[in-house]
Amino acid sequence: MKYGQDARATYALKDFASASNESTFQKQEFAMPVERVSGSFRDPDGFVFTREGILYRQINRCFQAPFEALAASGLFERLWSLNLLVRHETADIALAADRENAACVIRPERVPFISYPYEWSFSMYRDAALATLEIQREALEHGYSLKDASAY
Repeated sequence: MKYGQDARATYALKDFASASNESTFQKQEFAMPVERVSGSFRDPDGFVFTREGILYRQINRCFQAPFEALAASGLFERLWSLNLLVRHETADIALAADRENAACVIRPERVPFISYPYEWSFSMYRDAALATLEIQREALEHGYSLKDASAY
């Protein structure tokens, strides 16, 4: 099955590598306010936020070792190859919304159309359930399990 195929968009990322000193970075940071995504509050290991309309996910230090192990496991690549997971790339840690607690920042590709379970037909629920089961099966084969498979 192919889920979300061709539902990808790319976004430009501001380059902070040119910041020559802390005061320059602070000026750039001030120009880029952070907005936490209101629905991203359940997970103590990280959260989703935006800067200038670009979506990011902060991985907190408390989840650094498990995230690094997960990233090295090959599971992301497997799920990407099956179109079961939205691709992401590592972003500059300077973009973190909460630098004190940040281990890393990733930038997922934005899904151009968001829908919610209360809008879905039965066949859409079925597809979501089958995708969740397929992700769980792949995760188990890599030594992992889903920790939150909520539709919300």
